[in-house]
Amino acid sequence: MTARTGRPVQKFSLSGELLATYPNMHEAGRQNFRSWQAIRNAITGESQTCAGFIWKEIKPNRDHRKKQIAKCSLKGKILKIYGSIEEAVQLNDISRNMIYKVASGQFKTGNGYIWKFLD
Repeated sequence: MTARTGRPVQKFSLSGELLATYPNMHEAGRQNFRSWQAIRNAITGESQTCAGFIWKEIKPNRDHRKKQIAKCSLKGKILKIYGSIEEAVQLNDISRNMIYKVASGQFKTGNGYIWKFLD
């Protein structure tokens, strides 16, 4: 990890109050006079706190259930667009896990169709 990369981190009091948000562990460490490794250890659970604070990393939202999903023929023609995987599951005889695996490229087809996430 370089000094300018990484996910945002948050600093909390021991009672759970959000005190600050930093662009990455390096900046959090610099502003709190600690190493980024010490902050990382508090985030990963190797230590409970760092500098008397609780630290958490902000992870990107990867909730694919809210992305639109396309049901496609084996030739790739879009047959139907659904507002979410949940909607596709309710209207088709297929599991959400199967749709996700096809849409993310782990499987080629699911129940005779190609499933694709739409941006």
